[in-house]
Amino acid sequence: MQELIHKLKSGFKWLVVCNISVQVFTWFVSIIVARNLSPDDYGLFGLVTLVLSFIVMVNEAGFLPAIIQAQKINKTMLSSSFFLFC
Repeated sequence: MQELIHKLKSGFKWLVVCNISVQVFTWFVSIIVARNLSPDDYGLFGLVTLVLSFIVMVNEAGFLPAIIQAQKINKTMLSSSFFLFC
């Protein structure tokens, strides 16, 4: 039981470090992009980022594993997954 608790704490620490690292990198890139783009282009960049974030959220919600585990797959499902995630 102690080993499991230790692994959980270690995994949580790594998760926090990774999330903080990604956030800092994202801020850094956003600052550089904001300084180099016009306000119109930066607004477009924000909209594209929003759409991509939504696609990542759907992907993390298990859309692809659901297709993999589905017993019947039609062409519409495969086409949708291809255009969303490739």
